Amino acid sequence: MKEKKEKKVASIYKLVIYNENSLQELFNFKLTKANIFTYFGLFTILLIFLVILLFIFTPLNTFLPRYHDVALREQIEQNRINLDSLQEDIFIRDIYFQNIKNIAEGKELKSIDEAIDSTFRNPDETEFTKTKHDSILKELIEKEEEIYLSMVDDDVSAEGINKMNFYKPVDGMISAKFDRKEEHYAIDLVAKKDAPILSTLSGTVILATWSTETGHVIQVQHDNNLISIYKHCSKLLKKSGERVNAGQPIAIIGNSGELSTGPHLHFELWHNGTPLNPEDYLVY
Repeated sequence: MKEKKEKKVASIYKLVIYNENSLQELFNFKLTKANIFTYFGLFTILLIFLVILLFIFTPLNTFLPRYHDVALREQIEQNRINLDSLQEDIFIRDIYFQNIKNIAEGKELKSIDEAIDSTFRNPDETEFTKTKHDSILKELIEKEEEIYLSMVDDDVSAEGINKMNFYKPVDGMISAKFDRKEEHYAIDLVAKKDAPILSTLSGTVILATWSTETGHVIQVQHDNNLISIYKHCSKLLKKSGERVNAGQPIAIIGNSGELSTGPHLHFELWHNGTPLNPEDYLVY
């Protein structure tokens, strides 16, 4: 029985290739069961090796389920980071424009840093430990702020604002003066009916809108971080984004808004978020 099995394994087969027309033998080679298995095994190993190389060095690897999941998760995470950054940029822009509107309406300004802290950060997840150095630093910062505020109140023309040539927004009489204590950060000017309101300096219109309290309002951004504001207009002649020259008409004097008590111009000057007394720069 054993001898028969050995004979079968040792049996030799001959594979011959003939020309069908001439029956001429083209080539032949001998096969045994042993080398058939050997050739088939080598061919299988070679085929597997080629498939592995194909998946490693070609984009076919993206069709692998595990690889695709990892790449997808990485893309989702990157999109989440980009979305958070975009959301914060949009939020900061909205606060900036809201502050411009608040200045026009005489409302309190919002702090961008505090708004970001409350919106994008969870205070419950943050822990702080106070030290003696923190108290010293706090005192130094408070003293510097006091010095800065006193300098702003005494002389806000440190950047040469007083050297600039301001145009009168209208020819008229001052009916209400600038008063910090009363939070009246402007001068009220009474002028002739339908008198044109002129831009006090060259700049760009950053706000041209309407509010219930102040009526038609227009704001112009100037050099040196100066902003001029014109309220209670009857009509606006310029739109947001337009460039205006000093002395150019931008609106018509009026009596719009609930806070207006008669035809006049409510004129404000702001520098770096600080209200200035227009009488310090205009001659009336």
